[in-house]
Amino acid sequence: MAVNLTDLSPASETEFLTSSIGQLKVVQTKFVEAKDSLSVLNQTTKEKSCLFHSPVLYPLHLP
Repeated sequence: MAVNLTDLSPASETEFLTSSIGQLKVVQTKFVEAKDSLSVLNQTTKEKSCLFHSPVLYPLHLP
């Protein structure tokens, strides 16, 4: 969303910037949660893939 800040009154500009900062904080929180979830998923995947390491099953190794 493009907004020309010179067209806004000081009160409108403050409201717009406050709203934008709030939206950025929500997105930042979601990003951190997604990143943490991926870390857990990657760790779980690594732990499970170790169960398949053996000379007999090596061709069937699942990531």
